[in-house]
Amino acid sequence: MPQQRSEHAVVFGGNSKIYLIGDGNDLIEYDPNPDTYTIKAPMAQQRVGLAAGLIGDDVIYVAGGDKDGQYKTCESYTISKDKWTPIAPMNQGRRGAVGVVFGGHFYVFGGRESGIGDDYLNICEKYNPADNKWYPLPPMPVACWYAGAIEVTSDESIDFSVVVIKLLFAD
Repeated sequence: MPQQRSEHAVVFGGNSKIYLIGDGNDLIEYDPNPDTYTIKAPMAQQRVGLAAGLIGDDVIYVAGGDKDGQYKTCESYTISKDKWTPIAPMNQGRRGAVGVVFGGHFYVFGGRESGIGDDYLNICEKYNPADNKWYPLPPMPVACWYAGAIEVTSDESIDFSVVVIKLLFAD
């Protein structure tokens, strides 16, 4: 990797490449064959602690994070064009949220409002790229930040489920 990273997001692209996003406004493409890294177009905003996900094979979505305060802002990246585009902002700014894609939508769970004290969030939102809008979802029973989620199936006939593992941090 070209440089040390922290608080970034990682997305597996439909082109069999891995994308490391954030810890600044960087986007780095890793190609396991032939084991090379390529710097791609930068995001418009520097972000740490962002959520990310890939819809289809060509568009990466990023949400939230911060550098100078918790962001509501979001962007999409079209892999085939190496181009970032702003999209609608989330309803709640946050850092350390988890993102996952399911059924052609980008879901963002939890995070922290300010990163100070006990401000963990249990809120959830769903982004619909077809109308460029975020929709609030019912809150999770427990707040979390810097958790993990994975898409378990792309079969939309199966009920949507995400496993969120709360990471425990000593304050």
